[in-house]
Amino acid sequence: MRIILDMNISPKWVELLAAHGHETVHWSNIGAPGASDETIMDWARDHDHVVMTSDLDFGEILAITNGALPSVIQLRDGRNNPATMLPLVLNALAKSADALVKGALVTIDQHKNRLKMLPLRQSI
Repeated sequence: MRIILDMNISPKWVELLAAHGHETVHWSNIGAPGASDETIMDWARDHDHVVMTSDLDFGEILAITNGALPSVIQLRDGRNNPATMLPLVLNALAKSADALVKGALVTIDQHKNRLKMLPLRQSI
């Protein structure tokens, strides 16, 4: 999985996820620290990366734009501590891999994971 970490995610995640086979880059290494969420989303879509964030704005952007990509992983533990969240994230990545390739919003917290396929507003 190719993952771009939002500015609100610790750069420590780069090494942790890379050790488990995920190509991971932190936004601070490729873009301006003050870049908009839309800029990060555009970069992720253009470079085939999944966005990992603790910011709910990314899910809102997907809902407003009816976007099908990029996929977004939202960490909902207030501390986003890599030591406690890593097993949860790895489990979610393994279980959601196919969905993340197709376009999904995955929300991870200490109690459960939620997966919604993109676009969020499906036509009936």
